[in-house]
Amino acid sequence: MFIHVELVQDSQTIIALIEYCTERDRNSSYYHILHNFFTIIFDSSKTIQTWGNLLDLLVPYAQYGLFASSDVSQAQTINVQKRFKPWYNNIFRHDIQCQQYRKYDEIDSSLCTCCHRPYKSSSCQWSISKAIAYTFDERYDYYMHDIHKCLAITKLGHVINEKWTSQKLNAYKQKQFIKKKNP
Repeated sequence: MFIHVELVQDSQTIIALIEYCTERDRNSSYYHILHNFFTIIFDSSKTIQTWGNLLDLLVPYAQYGLFASSDVSQAQTINVQKRFKPWYNNIFRHDIQCQQYRKYDEIDSSLCTCCHRPYKSSSCQWSISKAIAYTFDERYDYYMHDIHKCLAITKLGHVINEKWTSQKLNAYKQKQFIKKKNP
């Protein structure tokens, strides 16, 4: 079992890589430390951001006995992937030439010809790599490790929670471009 957890706090972020490989270790101190860790993480006072449904993502790991499905469901969860599409479609509206332009700007459809809206069906879900690429013009290669996926979820969750506008997003991208150009 490999799980990456990013603990976001006001002044710092900590990313933990949790590795657990056998059920035989249930009497070990490591098992008890991890069990306590998950008890704290899944407390009802905590908010967990994920890319996808948390319960679906963690079901394969319940077999290790470190947490139960009922523990997972106690925490407040934010499925950033589910919230991303409406935010993105609101920021990146249909082009004036697009056949979907006069209909519903927030809806994806097969009529859409916009290159900045890669999904042409309302049932399609964004991958984390495309969300980062299309939102921030950043290559996904940078986010090739699970640690970087944690950071990407936090980054996307932040712009959604803060209700970034296209102007704020463009200002951020411009600032990043200048940083890369003048290190």
